[in-house]
Amino acid sequence: MDWSELRDSTSSDEATAPAPAPAPSARAPRARPDQLIGVQLHPFFDDQTPETVERELDLAASTGANSIRVDLNWSSLQIDGPQADSGFVERVDALMEGARRRGLQVVVTMLSTPCWATTAPEAQKQGCQGRWWERGVTEYPPADPTRFGDAAGFVARRWGAGLAAIEIWNEPNYELFLRTGQPAREYGKLLRAAYPQVKRERPELPVLAGSFALADVKFLRELYDEGGIGGNYDAIAWHPYSHPYSPMARKAKAGVESSFRDGADALRKVMQENGDDRAELWATEAGATTCTEGVDERCVDADTQARWIREYVDLSREMPWLKALFVYNLRDKGTDGSDVEQGFGLVRQDFSPKPALEAFRSAVGGT
Repeated sequence: MDWSELRDSTSSDEATAPAPAPAPSARAPRARPDQLIGVQLHPFFDDQTPETVERELDLAASTGANSIRVDLNWSSLQIDGPQADSGFVERVDALMEGARRRGLQVVVTMLSTPCWATTAPEAQKQGCQGRWWERGVTEYPPADPTRFGDAAGFVARRWGAGLAAIEIWNEPNYELFLRTGQPAREYGKLLRAAYPQVKRERPELPVLAGSFALADVKFLRELYDEGGIGGNYDAIAWHPYSHPYSPMARKAKAGVESSFRDGADALRKVMQENGDDRAELWATEAGATTCTEGVDERCVDADTQARWIREYVDLSREMPWLKALFVYNLRDKGTDGSDVEQGFGLVRQDFSPKPALEAFRSAVGGT
């Protein structure tokens, strides 16, 4: 499934009434002390060193961001079995301490099934020999979801004091991250296994559910109806990418699923219909990619990326029920302009700034 399919599958009943697009504010909305505005880091990628991680943390703090979001792969935490891998634990310890020193709160996104726990076909597992993580094994749900719950409990116990939230999985409505014929049902199992374990260790630590790509109203309904997520989360997370439109675009132009404001309203309506009167949302990924224009509809030039980043931050401050916005991401993953995923950074891979860096810094500072 690609994101165009997600758009096609999203319920259209919210997209009928046109709404005028708001004009950008002359002055940025004031910062809200109760809101997290942060950036995505990937400190546990294979190409990262202690020095590059420290440099990224310095850069994140220099923007005025108060938080970071990081992937914490279950497949790395418990790579060989249900015991935690000591080398990986040390890397997370270092990241958490580095964030603490800089006053950055941390949201961890737990995903990725280790080979010993996965339901992947044996043809891909191959006895869990070799580099199984490169064979698509990790995208399959676990055979026993309680194993994932145990891992989430470990994360809450060891690092929970320094966490702003634990986010359960990433984009389960997108088969790149959860490969199953019943994603809502399988995701519900993961969430229902993790939530009580986290709360047992850290009752005050928010657990974020959903984490889906775009304002996928249909999928959220399925999470309630088939996944049984009610009562097993503290807030719903989603990724309000608006491309190929500005984040300011309303549903009449972009459709509900690609409208930041109207998509959020549609999601909150579903939450409230299912008994969630608080209906708090976290936007855990939002941004734009400077891949080569013409390669994909998501590719924009550097100035457009900068403008959209500013608009995301400004709009987020007008949503009192939006607890957090995380820009994806701090640093380009590579230099290949034909790869959409490599160009989302506020800075290039070599740390040289794009216009988006100053746009984000200015928006965070309200100037």
